[in-house]
Amino acid sequence: MNEFLSSLNLDSVIKIFDNGLVKTVIVLVVAFVMNRIVKGFIKRVIKKMPDDTRRAETVMKILSSITTAIIYFIAVLECARVLFGVNPATVIAATGVVGVGISFGAQGLVKDMISGFFILFENQYAVGELVTISGFTGNIVQLGLRSTQVRNAKGDLFTIPNGSISEVINHSRGERQVIIDVDIDYDADIDFAIEVLKKALDCENNAELAFITQTDVLGVSKLSESSVQLRVTANCASGDQFAAERALLKVIKLSLDENKISIPYNHIVVVNK
Repeated sequence: MNEFLSSLNLDSVIKIFDNGLVKTVIVLVVAFVMNRIVKGFIKRVIKKMPDDTRRAETVMKILSSITTAIIYFIAVLECARVLFGVNPATVIAATGVVGVGISFGAQGLVKDMISGFFILFENQYAVGELVTISGFTGNIVQLGLRSTQVRNAKGDLFTIPNGSISEVINHSRGERQVIIDVDIDYDADIDFAIEVLKKALDCENNAELAFITQTDVLGVSKLSESSVQLRVTANCASGDQFAAERALLKVIKLSLDENKISIPYNHIVVVNK
């Protein structure tokens, strides 16, 4: 052992590290360490973002995959140069030509993936939210880089390529407002009808409307051919708007019937002579 150590000198050490295989191992180790460092940095940055966990994890995976591909691509180029004397510039040029060819053949896929990345990064919508995309309304069931899947109330599943999404209406952000127009007869006392609705729609005194934050009877909104139209509005949490509308319609109908205020409807009168 002592003879081996004594035989080592600066020239022999340089020769060892000048070996192609040793250089390759060093390059791969450095690439591995760099990849771990960059991934850790990305993870710390993403965790500091005030956002939902699902979106943060998705963005983190995408960025980690991109950085891993870049780091190991550079490492492979360096290993090819060390072992086989391949010029990295030549490989990059050839890769560029191949990339251009692929981009022409799969430009739709590239467009979808770029659009999907920005949808995730900008947090335009998330899984579980109610949205309208290309005239189709439903809940987001799956959100990926290439496509978005939406399922409506009937159970129909709509798959939209992210590159074709130009406009999105998100119905799940912020408080929702429900608007209901109530028709009453021209013979009915308008002021009395308004008071009846205000009393019946008092959220604090009606257990059926406890989940609604606020209701308001605005008054007459339209004079139609056969009825006077009263407008009612209500505010509720996102996702409760449909339940709120059903509850309000039920309470309105029962309160009008109880106070003998008729709602106009088409009917046929048969007169026998």
